[in-house]
Amino acid sequence: MLMRKISAIILLLSAAVSLYAGSSIGVSIAPDWSWNGSGGGSTDFLFTADGANYFGDRHGIGPEYGIGVVFPLNTWEEGRVESVAGSPYGFAFRIGLGYRYDTENVVGVFIGAGIRGKLQMYNDRPLPDQSVRLFTLDVYGRAGIDFSIMNAISISLGLMAGGPVYSDATLISGGVSLSSDYRRDGFFISPFVGAAILY
Repeated sequence: MLMRKISAIILLLSAAVSLYAGSSIGVSIAPDWSWNGSGGGSTDFLFTADGANYFGDRHGIGPEYGIGVVFPLNTWEEGRVESVAGSPYGFAFRIGLGYRYDTENVVGVFIGAGIRGKLQMYNDRPLPDQSVRLFTLDVYGRAGIDFSIMNAISISLGLMAGGPVYSDATLISGGVSLSSDYRRDGFFISPFVGAAILY
């Protein structure tokens, strides 16, 4: 329900500002590596729908946003890697402020910063009736380059990085949810490639 409300708000904002801004909407894929303070971490794969509305012609600033699916691949701790590919997928969203500079109507460079959220479920294999729900809220910064084709399609490459500012883990067992005082630290790196329609 929360994800539907967020999606509706993003779509309404996009429609409202697209009348006055250079806009794009598309999809991107990205591996996502996270490290925590204890030397462990995880690898996920993200598939997201992304959009941006830049106010201005060659120099533009405006909101950027995205929503998508997280596929967990593996986790590691002290050099031991464990696959979590069988765990259910999760969801991710981001919203921030971006700046784009169009060099010659073909190549553009962009930067952005904002917040990103990830909600994931992990199955506990020794006890199959148990699962862990993990929510993480990160701050992020990103930078990249895009290439426009006939002012209609854009191909982008870039890197996003950041770290958590809030995290919560909930153990779900037998229909009962038990929240913990879990706190996540560390950082993440996520190179991405995307394609978008310009309008």
